[in-house]
Amino acid sequence: GYSGAAVGWGYYEFMDAYKATGQDDHAETIIRYFNDYYMKCTYLDEDGKAIAFCYQVGDGDIDHQYWNAPEVDEMPRMGWFATDELVSTDVLSITSASLTMTYLVFKDSDPEYAEKCLKYSLALFEFAERADEKAVNKEGGKGYYTSTKWEDDYCYAAISLYHATKDEKYLDIVLSLVDYSAPSCWTYCWNDTWAAVLTML
Repeated sequence: GYSGAAVGWGYYEFMDAYKATGQDDHAETIIRYFNDYYMKCTYLDEDGKAIAFCYQVGDGDIDHQYWNAPEVDEMPRMGWFATDELVSTDVLSITSASLTMTYLVFKDSDPEYAEKCLKYSLALFEFAERADEKAVNKEGGKGYYTSTKWEDDYCYAAISLYHATKDEKYLDIVLSLVDYSAPSCWTYCWNDTWAAVLTML
């Protein structure tokens, strides 16, 4: 989710530079690959409510013992799903942020695709929002790229949705949770997206 959000945000902010260097088609292709995958991993009920999200396929311990090209890998692979029982605020939120950035990128050039991305983003954010107690995902990731907090990703999704929808409820969420002293000695990275939140804020 972080990678998709980072590429989408970078392209949205610096689209003119991508176009000037002839990299716009390539960037747009990558952004679509990310977000088409996220939408396929999201399970919506008949009312458009997200009820499950497949956030990981495979097991890091097993995968790190077998280095090969994915197209020739025939190992059985377990899927890991966020549900109302397995709260995954961080994962759902960062994926929502990626889909929102994709909406912003394509809203003028491909409005139908953009609206689909926004629909899924809103559904995933509502999925994260409705949990009685928000938490980082506790299963599947093990020691590989796990989150240590959910607040940054949640605010990242909310501030992105505020930019896309102008609905002040998203801004209120950010202002109630933002940690102005949070950016670490690291920069904007997969486990610390506060710099993005504060920049967009």
